[in-house]
Amino acid sequence: MIRQAALYLVSSDDARTALLTIGGRPLAFRLVMAALRAGAERVAVPAVFRGTAVERAIAASPRARAGVAWLPDAGLDAGPALLVPAAAVVPPLALVPL
Repeated sequence: MIRQAALYLVSSDDARTALLTIGGRPLAFRLVMAALRAGAERVAVPAVFRGTAVERAIAASPRARAGVAWLPDAGLDAGPALLVPAAAVVPPLALVPL
């Protein structure tokens, strides 16, 4: 099982889309939580989300706070990592087999 994941951005449009609120939470935060619920122990999040609703949502969630590594300051180890598009809607169960 892959124990780490990283949100990635293809374009600046992805960064804007990842900030969209769905059910009261930013999309990128929902993806962080989906990766954690699927079994990732660490999720790398691009620094572009610092100072945004994504960072505030992470700060408000003990589980997210414990599992997030902010890029580029902190990152992932050299092992395998699941890459998750920051502007996608992905249910946690879809990530489990990956």
